[in-house]
Amino acid sequence: MGLVDIFPITSKRVLGEHRVAPAGELDIATVPLLEAEFDAVERGDAETIVVDLGGITFIDSTGIQLLLRMSERCAGAERLQIIPSPTVERLVDITGLRKQLPLSDG
Repeated sequence: MGLVDIFPITSKRVLGEHRVAPAGELDIATVPLLEAEFDAVERGDAETIVVDLGGITFIDSTGIQLLLRMSERCAGAERLQIIPSPTVERLVDITGLRKQLPLSDG
């Protein structure tokens, strides 16, 4: 069983929105998978990129760093929306990063 099996990522474009939805644990082993998918989507012409983290059950500091990088890369354009899972939302609150990330209810 490979990383793709334990960390599936659904990526789908509908009109001007591209939704990326990973599932599982977002950590040092899986961050490169999500980052590669985000890079590919960002190079496209979608008006909005939605990163739906509803399926994330665990996130470590490398996952948080990735979310911050995504936010910085899309800053100003309001192109990025992050939908947090309860696990992600709790860590964002604990670390005080809520204002740095474009969190959305979906």
